[in-house]
Amino acid sequence: MRRPSPEQLAPPPDAPAASATDPPLRLDPAPEPARTPVHGLALSPAADLDESGAATWLRDATIDSLPCPVFLLDDDGRLRAWNDLFQALCAATGEALLGRSFAEFIGTDALAAMLAALADPAAEAARRHSGRFLSPYAPARPHEFSLRRDPTRPATLIGTLSDSSARHAAEAHVEKLQRTLRLLSDCNTTLLHADTELVLLDEICQLIVDRGGYRMAWAGFAAADANKTVCPVSFAGHNDGFLQSIEVVWSDSALGDGPTGKAIRTGRLQIMENIADVPPSSHWRDAALERGYVAGIAIPLRSDGEVFGSLGIYSGEADAFGEEEIALLSDLAKNLAFGIQNLRSRRRRDEAEKRLEHLAHHDPLTNLPNRLQLRKFYENAAATSARARRSMALLYISLEGFKEINDSLGHDIGDRLLMAVVERLKKRLPEGDFLSRHGGKEFIALCQDTPNKAVIEARVADLLRAGADPVVLGGHTLYLSFGIGISRYPEDGTSLDILLRKADAALGHVQGNGGGGSRFYESRMSVDAMARLQLQGSLRKALANREFVLHYQPQINIASGEIVGVEALVRWQKANGELVPPNSFIPVAEDSGLILPLGEWVMEEACRQARVWDERGLPPLTVAVNLSALQFRHGNILDCVARTLDESGLPPHRLELELTESILLHDTDMVLQTINGLHQLGVKLSIDDFGTGYSSLAYLNRFRVDKLKIDQSFVRSLGGDADDSAIVRAIIQLGRTLKLSVIAEGVETDRQLAYLGSFGCHEAQGYLFSRPLPAAELTRQLTAKLATHDGADFIRWEPC
Repeated sequence: MRRPSPEQLAPPPDAPAASATDPPLRLDPAPEPARTPVHGLALSPAADLDESGAATWLRDATIDSLPCPVFLLDDDGRLRAWNDLFQALCAATGEALLGRSFAEFIGTDALAAMLAALADPAAEAARRHSGRFLSPYAPARPHEFSLRRDPTRPATLIGTLSDSSARHAAEAHVEKLQRTLRLLSDCNTTLLHADTELVLLDEICQLIVDRGGYRMAWAGFAAADANKTVCPVSFAGHNDGFLQSIEVVWSDSALGDGPTGKAIRTGRLQIMENIADVPPSSHWRDAALERGYVAGIAIPLRSDGEVFGSLGIYSGEADAFGEEEIALLSDLAKNLAFGIQNLRSRRRRDEAEKRLEHLAHHDPLTNLPNRLQLRKFYENAAATSARARRSMALLYISLEGFKEINDSLGHDIGDRLLMAVVERLKKRLPEGDFLSRHGGKEFIALCQDTPNKAVIEARVADLLRAGADPVVLGGHTLYLSFGIGISRYPEDGTSLDILLRKADAALGHVQGNGGGGSRFYESRMSVDAMARLQLQGSLRKALANREFVLHYQPQINIASGEIVGVEALVRWQKANGELVPPNSFIPVAEDSGLILPLGEWVMEEACRQARVWDERGLPPLTVAVNLSALQFRHGNILDCVARTLDESGLPPHRLELELTESILLHDTDMVLQTINGLHQLGVKLSIDDFGTGYSSLAYLNRFRVDKLKIDQSFVRSLGGDADDSAIVRAIIQLGRTLKLSVIAEGVETDRQLAYLGSFGCHEAQGYLFSRPLPAAELTRQLTAKLATHDGADFIRWEPC
């Protein structure tokens, strides 16, 4: 035990004299083998320190043998004695320690509190206090202090010190883990209640900073761009422009060598125990240190096994991430990624449901309201109009010629044309009017507040002008026209179905007169519409009952006058013998798709009849059959032609297929493939009504056709209209230049025939020679004419 010298123990001059009754200080040591703890040290007056050297030696030996620092204080809290461990802890000399107030070591407040508690002389319990031991001569260290009064010398206090560093470290570690656990719990609660991905990320980052005690937290997502950028989407804490000052990427490059880039690229967690140890060449290191980031961690975020981002956390302390804490933060990142995945799935589901809801009420191509929305709008508008006693107009709008454009130029051009038309119509309709798509090329406009016909006519005229300017799509200039049928509320009806039916009937009359323009509904139109519907049903029955027949019109070589072929023209002969002209049912057959089975039958019957004529010994004739665009594109034309030739036995070169120009203008690869296939079969190809459509030298040069047919509208004016004559002459010259045969249809006069002959036209057909004849009648005439040319292998057909 370190004792001060007698001089050191002498009281200062101003100190009160010691009382004669004060007993000498005695220490009763704890038994050596048991190493009794300091707080169990017993004090006894059995030995007088001043009088017994043995007692003093025993006391010193006992205190010095204790495994903790021990010291004695007087009532004023000044040091009077201590052991070696205490002096070593203070790193001071005995002279420096003697008489110093213990407040200099543990703090004035702590000492005052302890002395006050021990002021009662009867107090026996030890008073404990934990804090940092502040030796003026050594670094501060966490210790726990214990004081108790000497029972034999009440004016003396016995104190002990115990090093609490390990306990404090353990408690700090436990507290940190508990804080991280609370953070994990709070984050899981947030996951359950977050509505959006951004809100979730913001709240999680804020919780990491607030609950976890970290300096900064942020989340970044991996972009799939060329640079493989990491886009910060949320952060909390002390950022101070950190994320804006650095470029974060996840590529395998110098810029992608940071913790976030590595975490995303490798899918493994990245830890920085001390950012100061990171090589100075790292582009983010200095920016992190400037903002007080000492340690950090980057945890990959995964969804369905794929890394899509990273959660970055920075601490202001080195070695801040222990194994247990890393495990908890990894769980937090997994839960966060799962929450993001759930929110994304929920968003996709919600978007899909909204999309389905939208598609249930809107046209997917034009995004216009569909029939369901039309009906809902009409019900509301009709109720409003009825209360206000206002009129409305329903416009049934049809894009004329759309079917031909769609069939010839393809569905892509057709779809783009429809969208262009919709934009024009929407711009022309006043606000408050309603536009919906009703079918492939049909639209319904519901116009409100139309008090009279003049207002409706003005609005319809504006819509018709929307089609005046051509539309250029895919290098094609397309000219538009609208047909519009009009019905009025309440004059023509008060239910939507009735108004639709009557507007459709009015549209039918527009189309029946060539298309384009508008008509108001009239009562007689309903009869016509019903007749068209009945006609379609009758057509189906006619096909099943084989009520169609072919008539044949001869085709004559102008130079020799001999018959070289016939054109097969379909007629509908009802059971009562009535003949229905083609222009009465062919449009209905095309609109309904019945043209496919009808066209197939025409080809089969024409080839069969040609073989019958062969068997009768008549000269071989070419038979020409018209193909619709629908047959060419959707009728398996190659298989149909091959099968028909095989079943009939007709030589392929005697079958001529007449194509419209519009067939050749789109899907040129498919058209070229089909035409080449037909040529390989050996059949002939001609272009019908040449000059009335998209006449182009380019497609004549590309596609292998054999003949051009001049439309009868040009032939009719030959000799009277200089322009038509010039057109006919040009077509013939073009054909001869390209080594194509040229035939003119609709020849009715000798004068027309003379002009055609002078222009060098090869063939002609028309009423000048013969009207279309039933097969039996044509057979009779061919047989009779052949008989007048005894021994000839051809038949000369003179004009009538």
